[in-house]
Amino acid sequence: MLGRIILVLIFACFAMSARADSTVFQLLGWLDQKDTAVGRMASTYLTGAMTTLVSVNAILESRNQQKIYCQPPASTLTVGEVELALRLYLEGSGQKDLLGKQDALVFLPFVLQTVFPCKQ
Repeated sequence: MLGRIILVLIFACFAMSARADSTVFQLLGWLDQKDTAVGRMASTYLTGAMTTLVSVNAILESRNQQKIYCQPPASTLTVGEVELALRLYLEGSGQKDLLGKQDALVFLPFVLQTVFPCKQ
């Protein structure tokens, strides 16, 4: 459990150093600009975050520790699916204004834990 917390904190530090002021609302707004340089940059940004989380999950699994999230084994998450998960989580939270102002990359693992929980 402690190792999992440390890995999440490491992820958060790297994420914040990459772009500390990117809120969930900002990221989703950038992703809305699909056919622009901004939209492509946001998509790349989210792809990098997902790659990091996949790596952290692999490390946790190799240590026989619980992963951050557990997507179905035969699927690979796309940027569009992660974007949709973020949007649906915000809409269903009842706290859209509060949660939308959170750092996007720190918030992402919590959304994925909700969408793809690991069986205990």
